[in-house]
Amino acid sequence: MLNLVVGPFPSLERDLAEQLRKLRTPLQGVEPGSAEALMHLLKPAAVLAPSRRLLSHLQRALAKDHGLALANVSFETFQSFARRLLIEEGIPAANLAEFPAIEERIVERALERLPKKHPLKDLAGTPGLLGSLLSTIRDLDESKVGSAVLDDPQLKAFKGGGGLEVIQPLLEELENERKQLKLLNRAGIVAAAANLAKESEWLKAHVAIYHYGAYDLTQHQLDWALALGEATETTVYVPSEMEQKGRLKPVYRFADPTLAQLRMKAGERERWLADPDPMNPDPEAIEAGDPAEEFDLIAEHIRDLVETKDLKPTDIVVVARGLETALTHAASSFTRAGVPWESPPLWVDSTNLSGWEASYDLVKTMRASVLVLGPLVARER
Repeated sequence: MLNLVVGPFPSLERDLAEQLRKLRTPLQGVEPGSAEALMHLLKPAAVLAPSRRLLSHLQRALAKDHGLALANVSFETFQSFARRLLIEEGIPAANLAEFPAIEERIVERALERLPKKHPLKDLAGTPGLLGSLLSTIRDLDESKVGSAVLDDPQLKAFKGGGGLEVIQPLLEELENERKQLKLLNRAGIVAAAANLAKESEWLKAHVAIYHYGAYDLTQHQLDWALALGEATETTVYVPSEMEQKGRLKPVYRFADPTLAQLRMKAGERERWLADPDPMNPDPEAIEAGDPAEEFDLIAEHIRDLVETKDLKPTDIVVVARGLETALTHAASSFTRAGVPWESPPLWVDSTNLSGWEASYDLVKTMRASVLVLGPLVARER
């Protein structure tokens, strides 16, 4: 059975805590400490989230802020839970090739099988461009775009000009390579888990699954969430804000396709939560011993806002007393915390530019134009 809960992160976290508390409430009429009481309190449950950082935050918040005992509640990413189900169902771990190094080698083998004059043939020896190709293939895999899909008659009009003829032979060789080696990539693992979910006794043993914190799922991930709802009691928590019940604010409208499918499946088991404190009038004060520690705390707080409060780094502004010292500390602290940042605009005068050649260090981080097509096709599918 699938339940759907939509609302801002603070409300979702509070609701999740309440559901877990109810889950572990002792049964009435059952003697405390009896075998039946213990079996009820220790029935397995799982909290799934898109990232390890969000899971870490949830574990701390549920235990410390909400006072919950989390015995036999597992915390997994969407991907790792799918992987675990396949292993529980007897699929050898050696067949699950979701690690980047393995994916890269499989793509290299597929490239080697392309005709000699194929324009992608030489990418195997260029790490930067190969990385871009891997990203494109990953985007296509997540969106269920394979070589057969590119034969769609609707794509015929712009297939040559759009570069689809270049990528299609590689996808065919890649599919053959995976089939020959009996390997499942990241998207394949999630798809296989979704297919096995309904019949999995291991999954059915879970008293509840809480699918938390994702508002824009790929088709594989959405199928996985829906399959969980077919197998056991599953609640999908979608972090979004609404203009009115059932209608998202414009900034969240990109999540409408995902939400529409979830709402269709949940039916009457749908709840929309309001922000418990929309104005948030009281500013938070954080003390630091020196400027370096101050920026370390700022960077950590920004990362927490991005991971748990549905904010983007570009939504956040840091105001400092002076820029010279602030930029020095920001560069160090934000880099360590993995927080993207920008200094004030820098104007560059290219009037006296002496050359047009781009260095390899710059080019290796960019996608070739033909490979940008992958995400574009995936988005339209």
